[in-house]
Amino acid sequence: MSDERLVDIEMQIKTTEQLLASSDLDALEEAAANLELAIRTFFEDTHLLDNSELPAYQKIYDTFSLLTLKVEVKKREFAEALGNHLSTKKKLNVYKSIK
Repeated sequence: MSDERLVDIEMQIKTTEQLLASSDLDALEEAAANLELAIRTFFEDTHLLDNSELPAYQKIYDTFSLLTLKVEVKKREFAEALGNHLSTKKKLNVYKSIK
């Protein structure tokens, strides 16, 4: 059971990493939320945890932490790009209205 859940978490990590390269922010946020839920659920079931798998747990934690930072950066970049686009559009509309 534990191995299956770890494989599922690793697959979700890969999916989320792939979505980082796309421009689909909604899908990225959904994948990140699903991954967080899967990790939270797994580690809340303490009776499933095995000390011999500690390096795998540490790897998941490290990867998830890094992925969370990357998602936040992607969201900031997207918000900045959107803000720049809207600002440019407003300037163009003002220019057109002056003409």
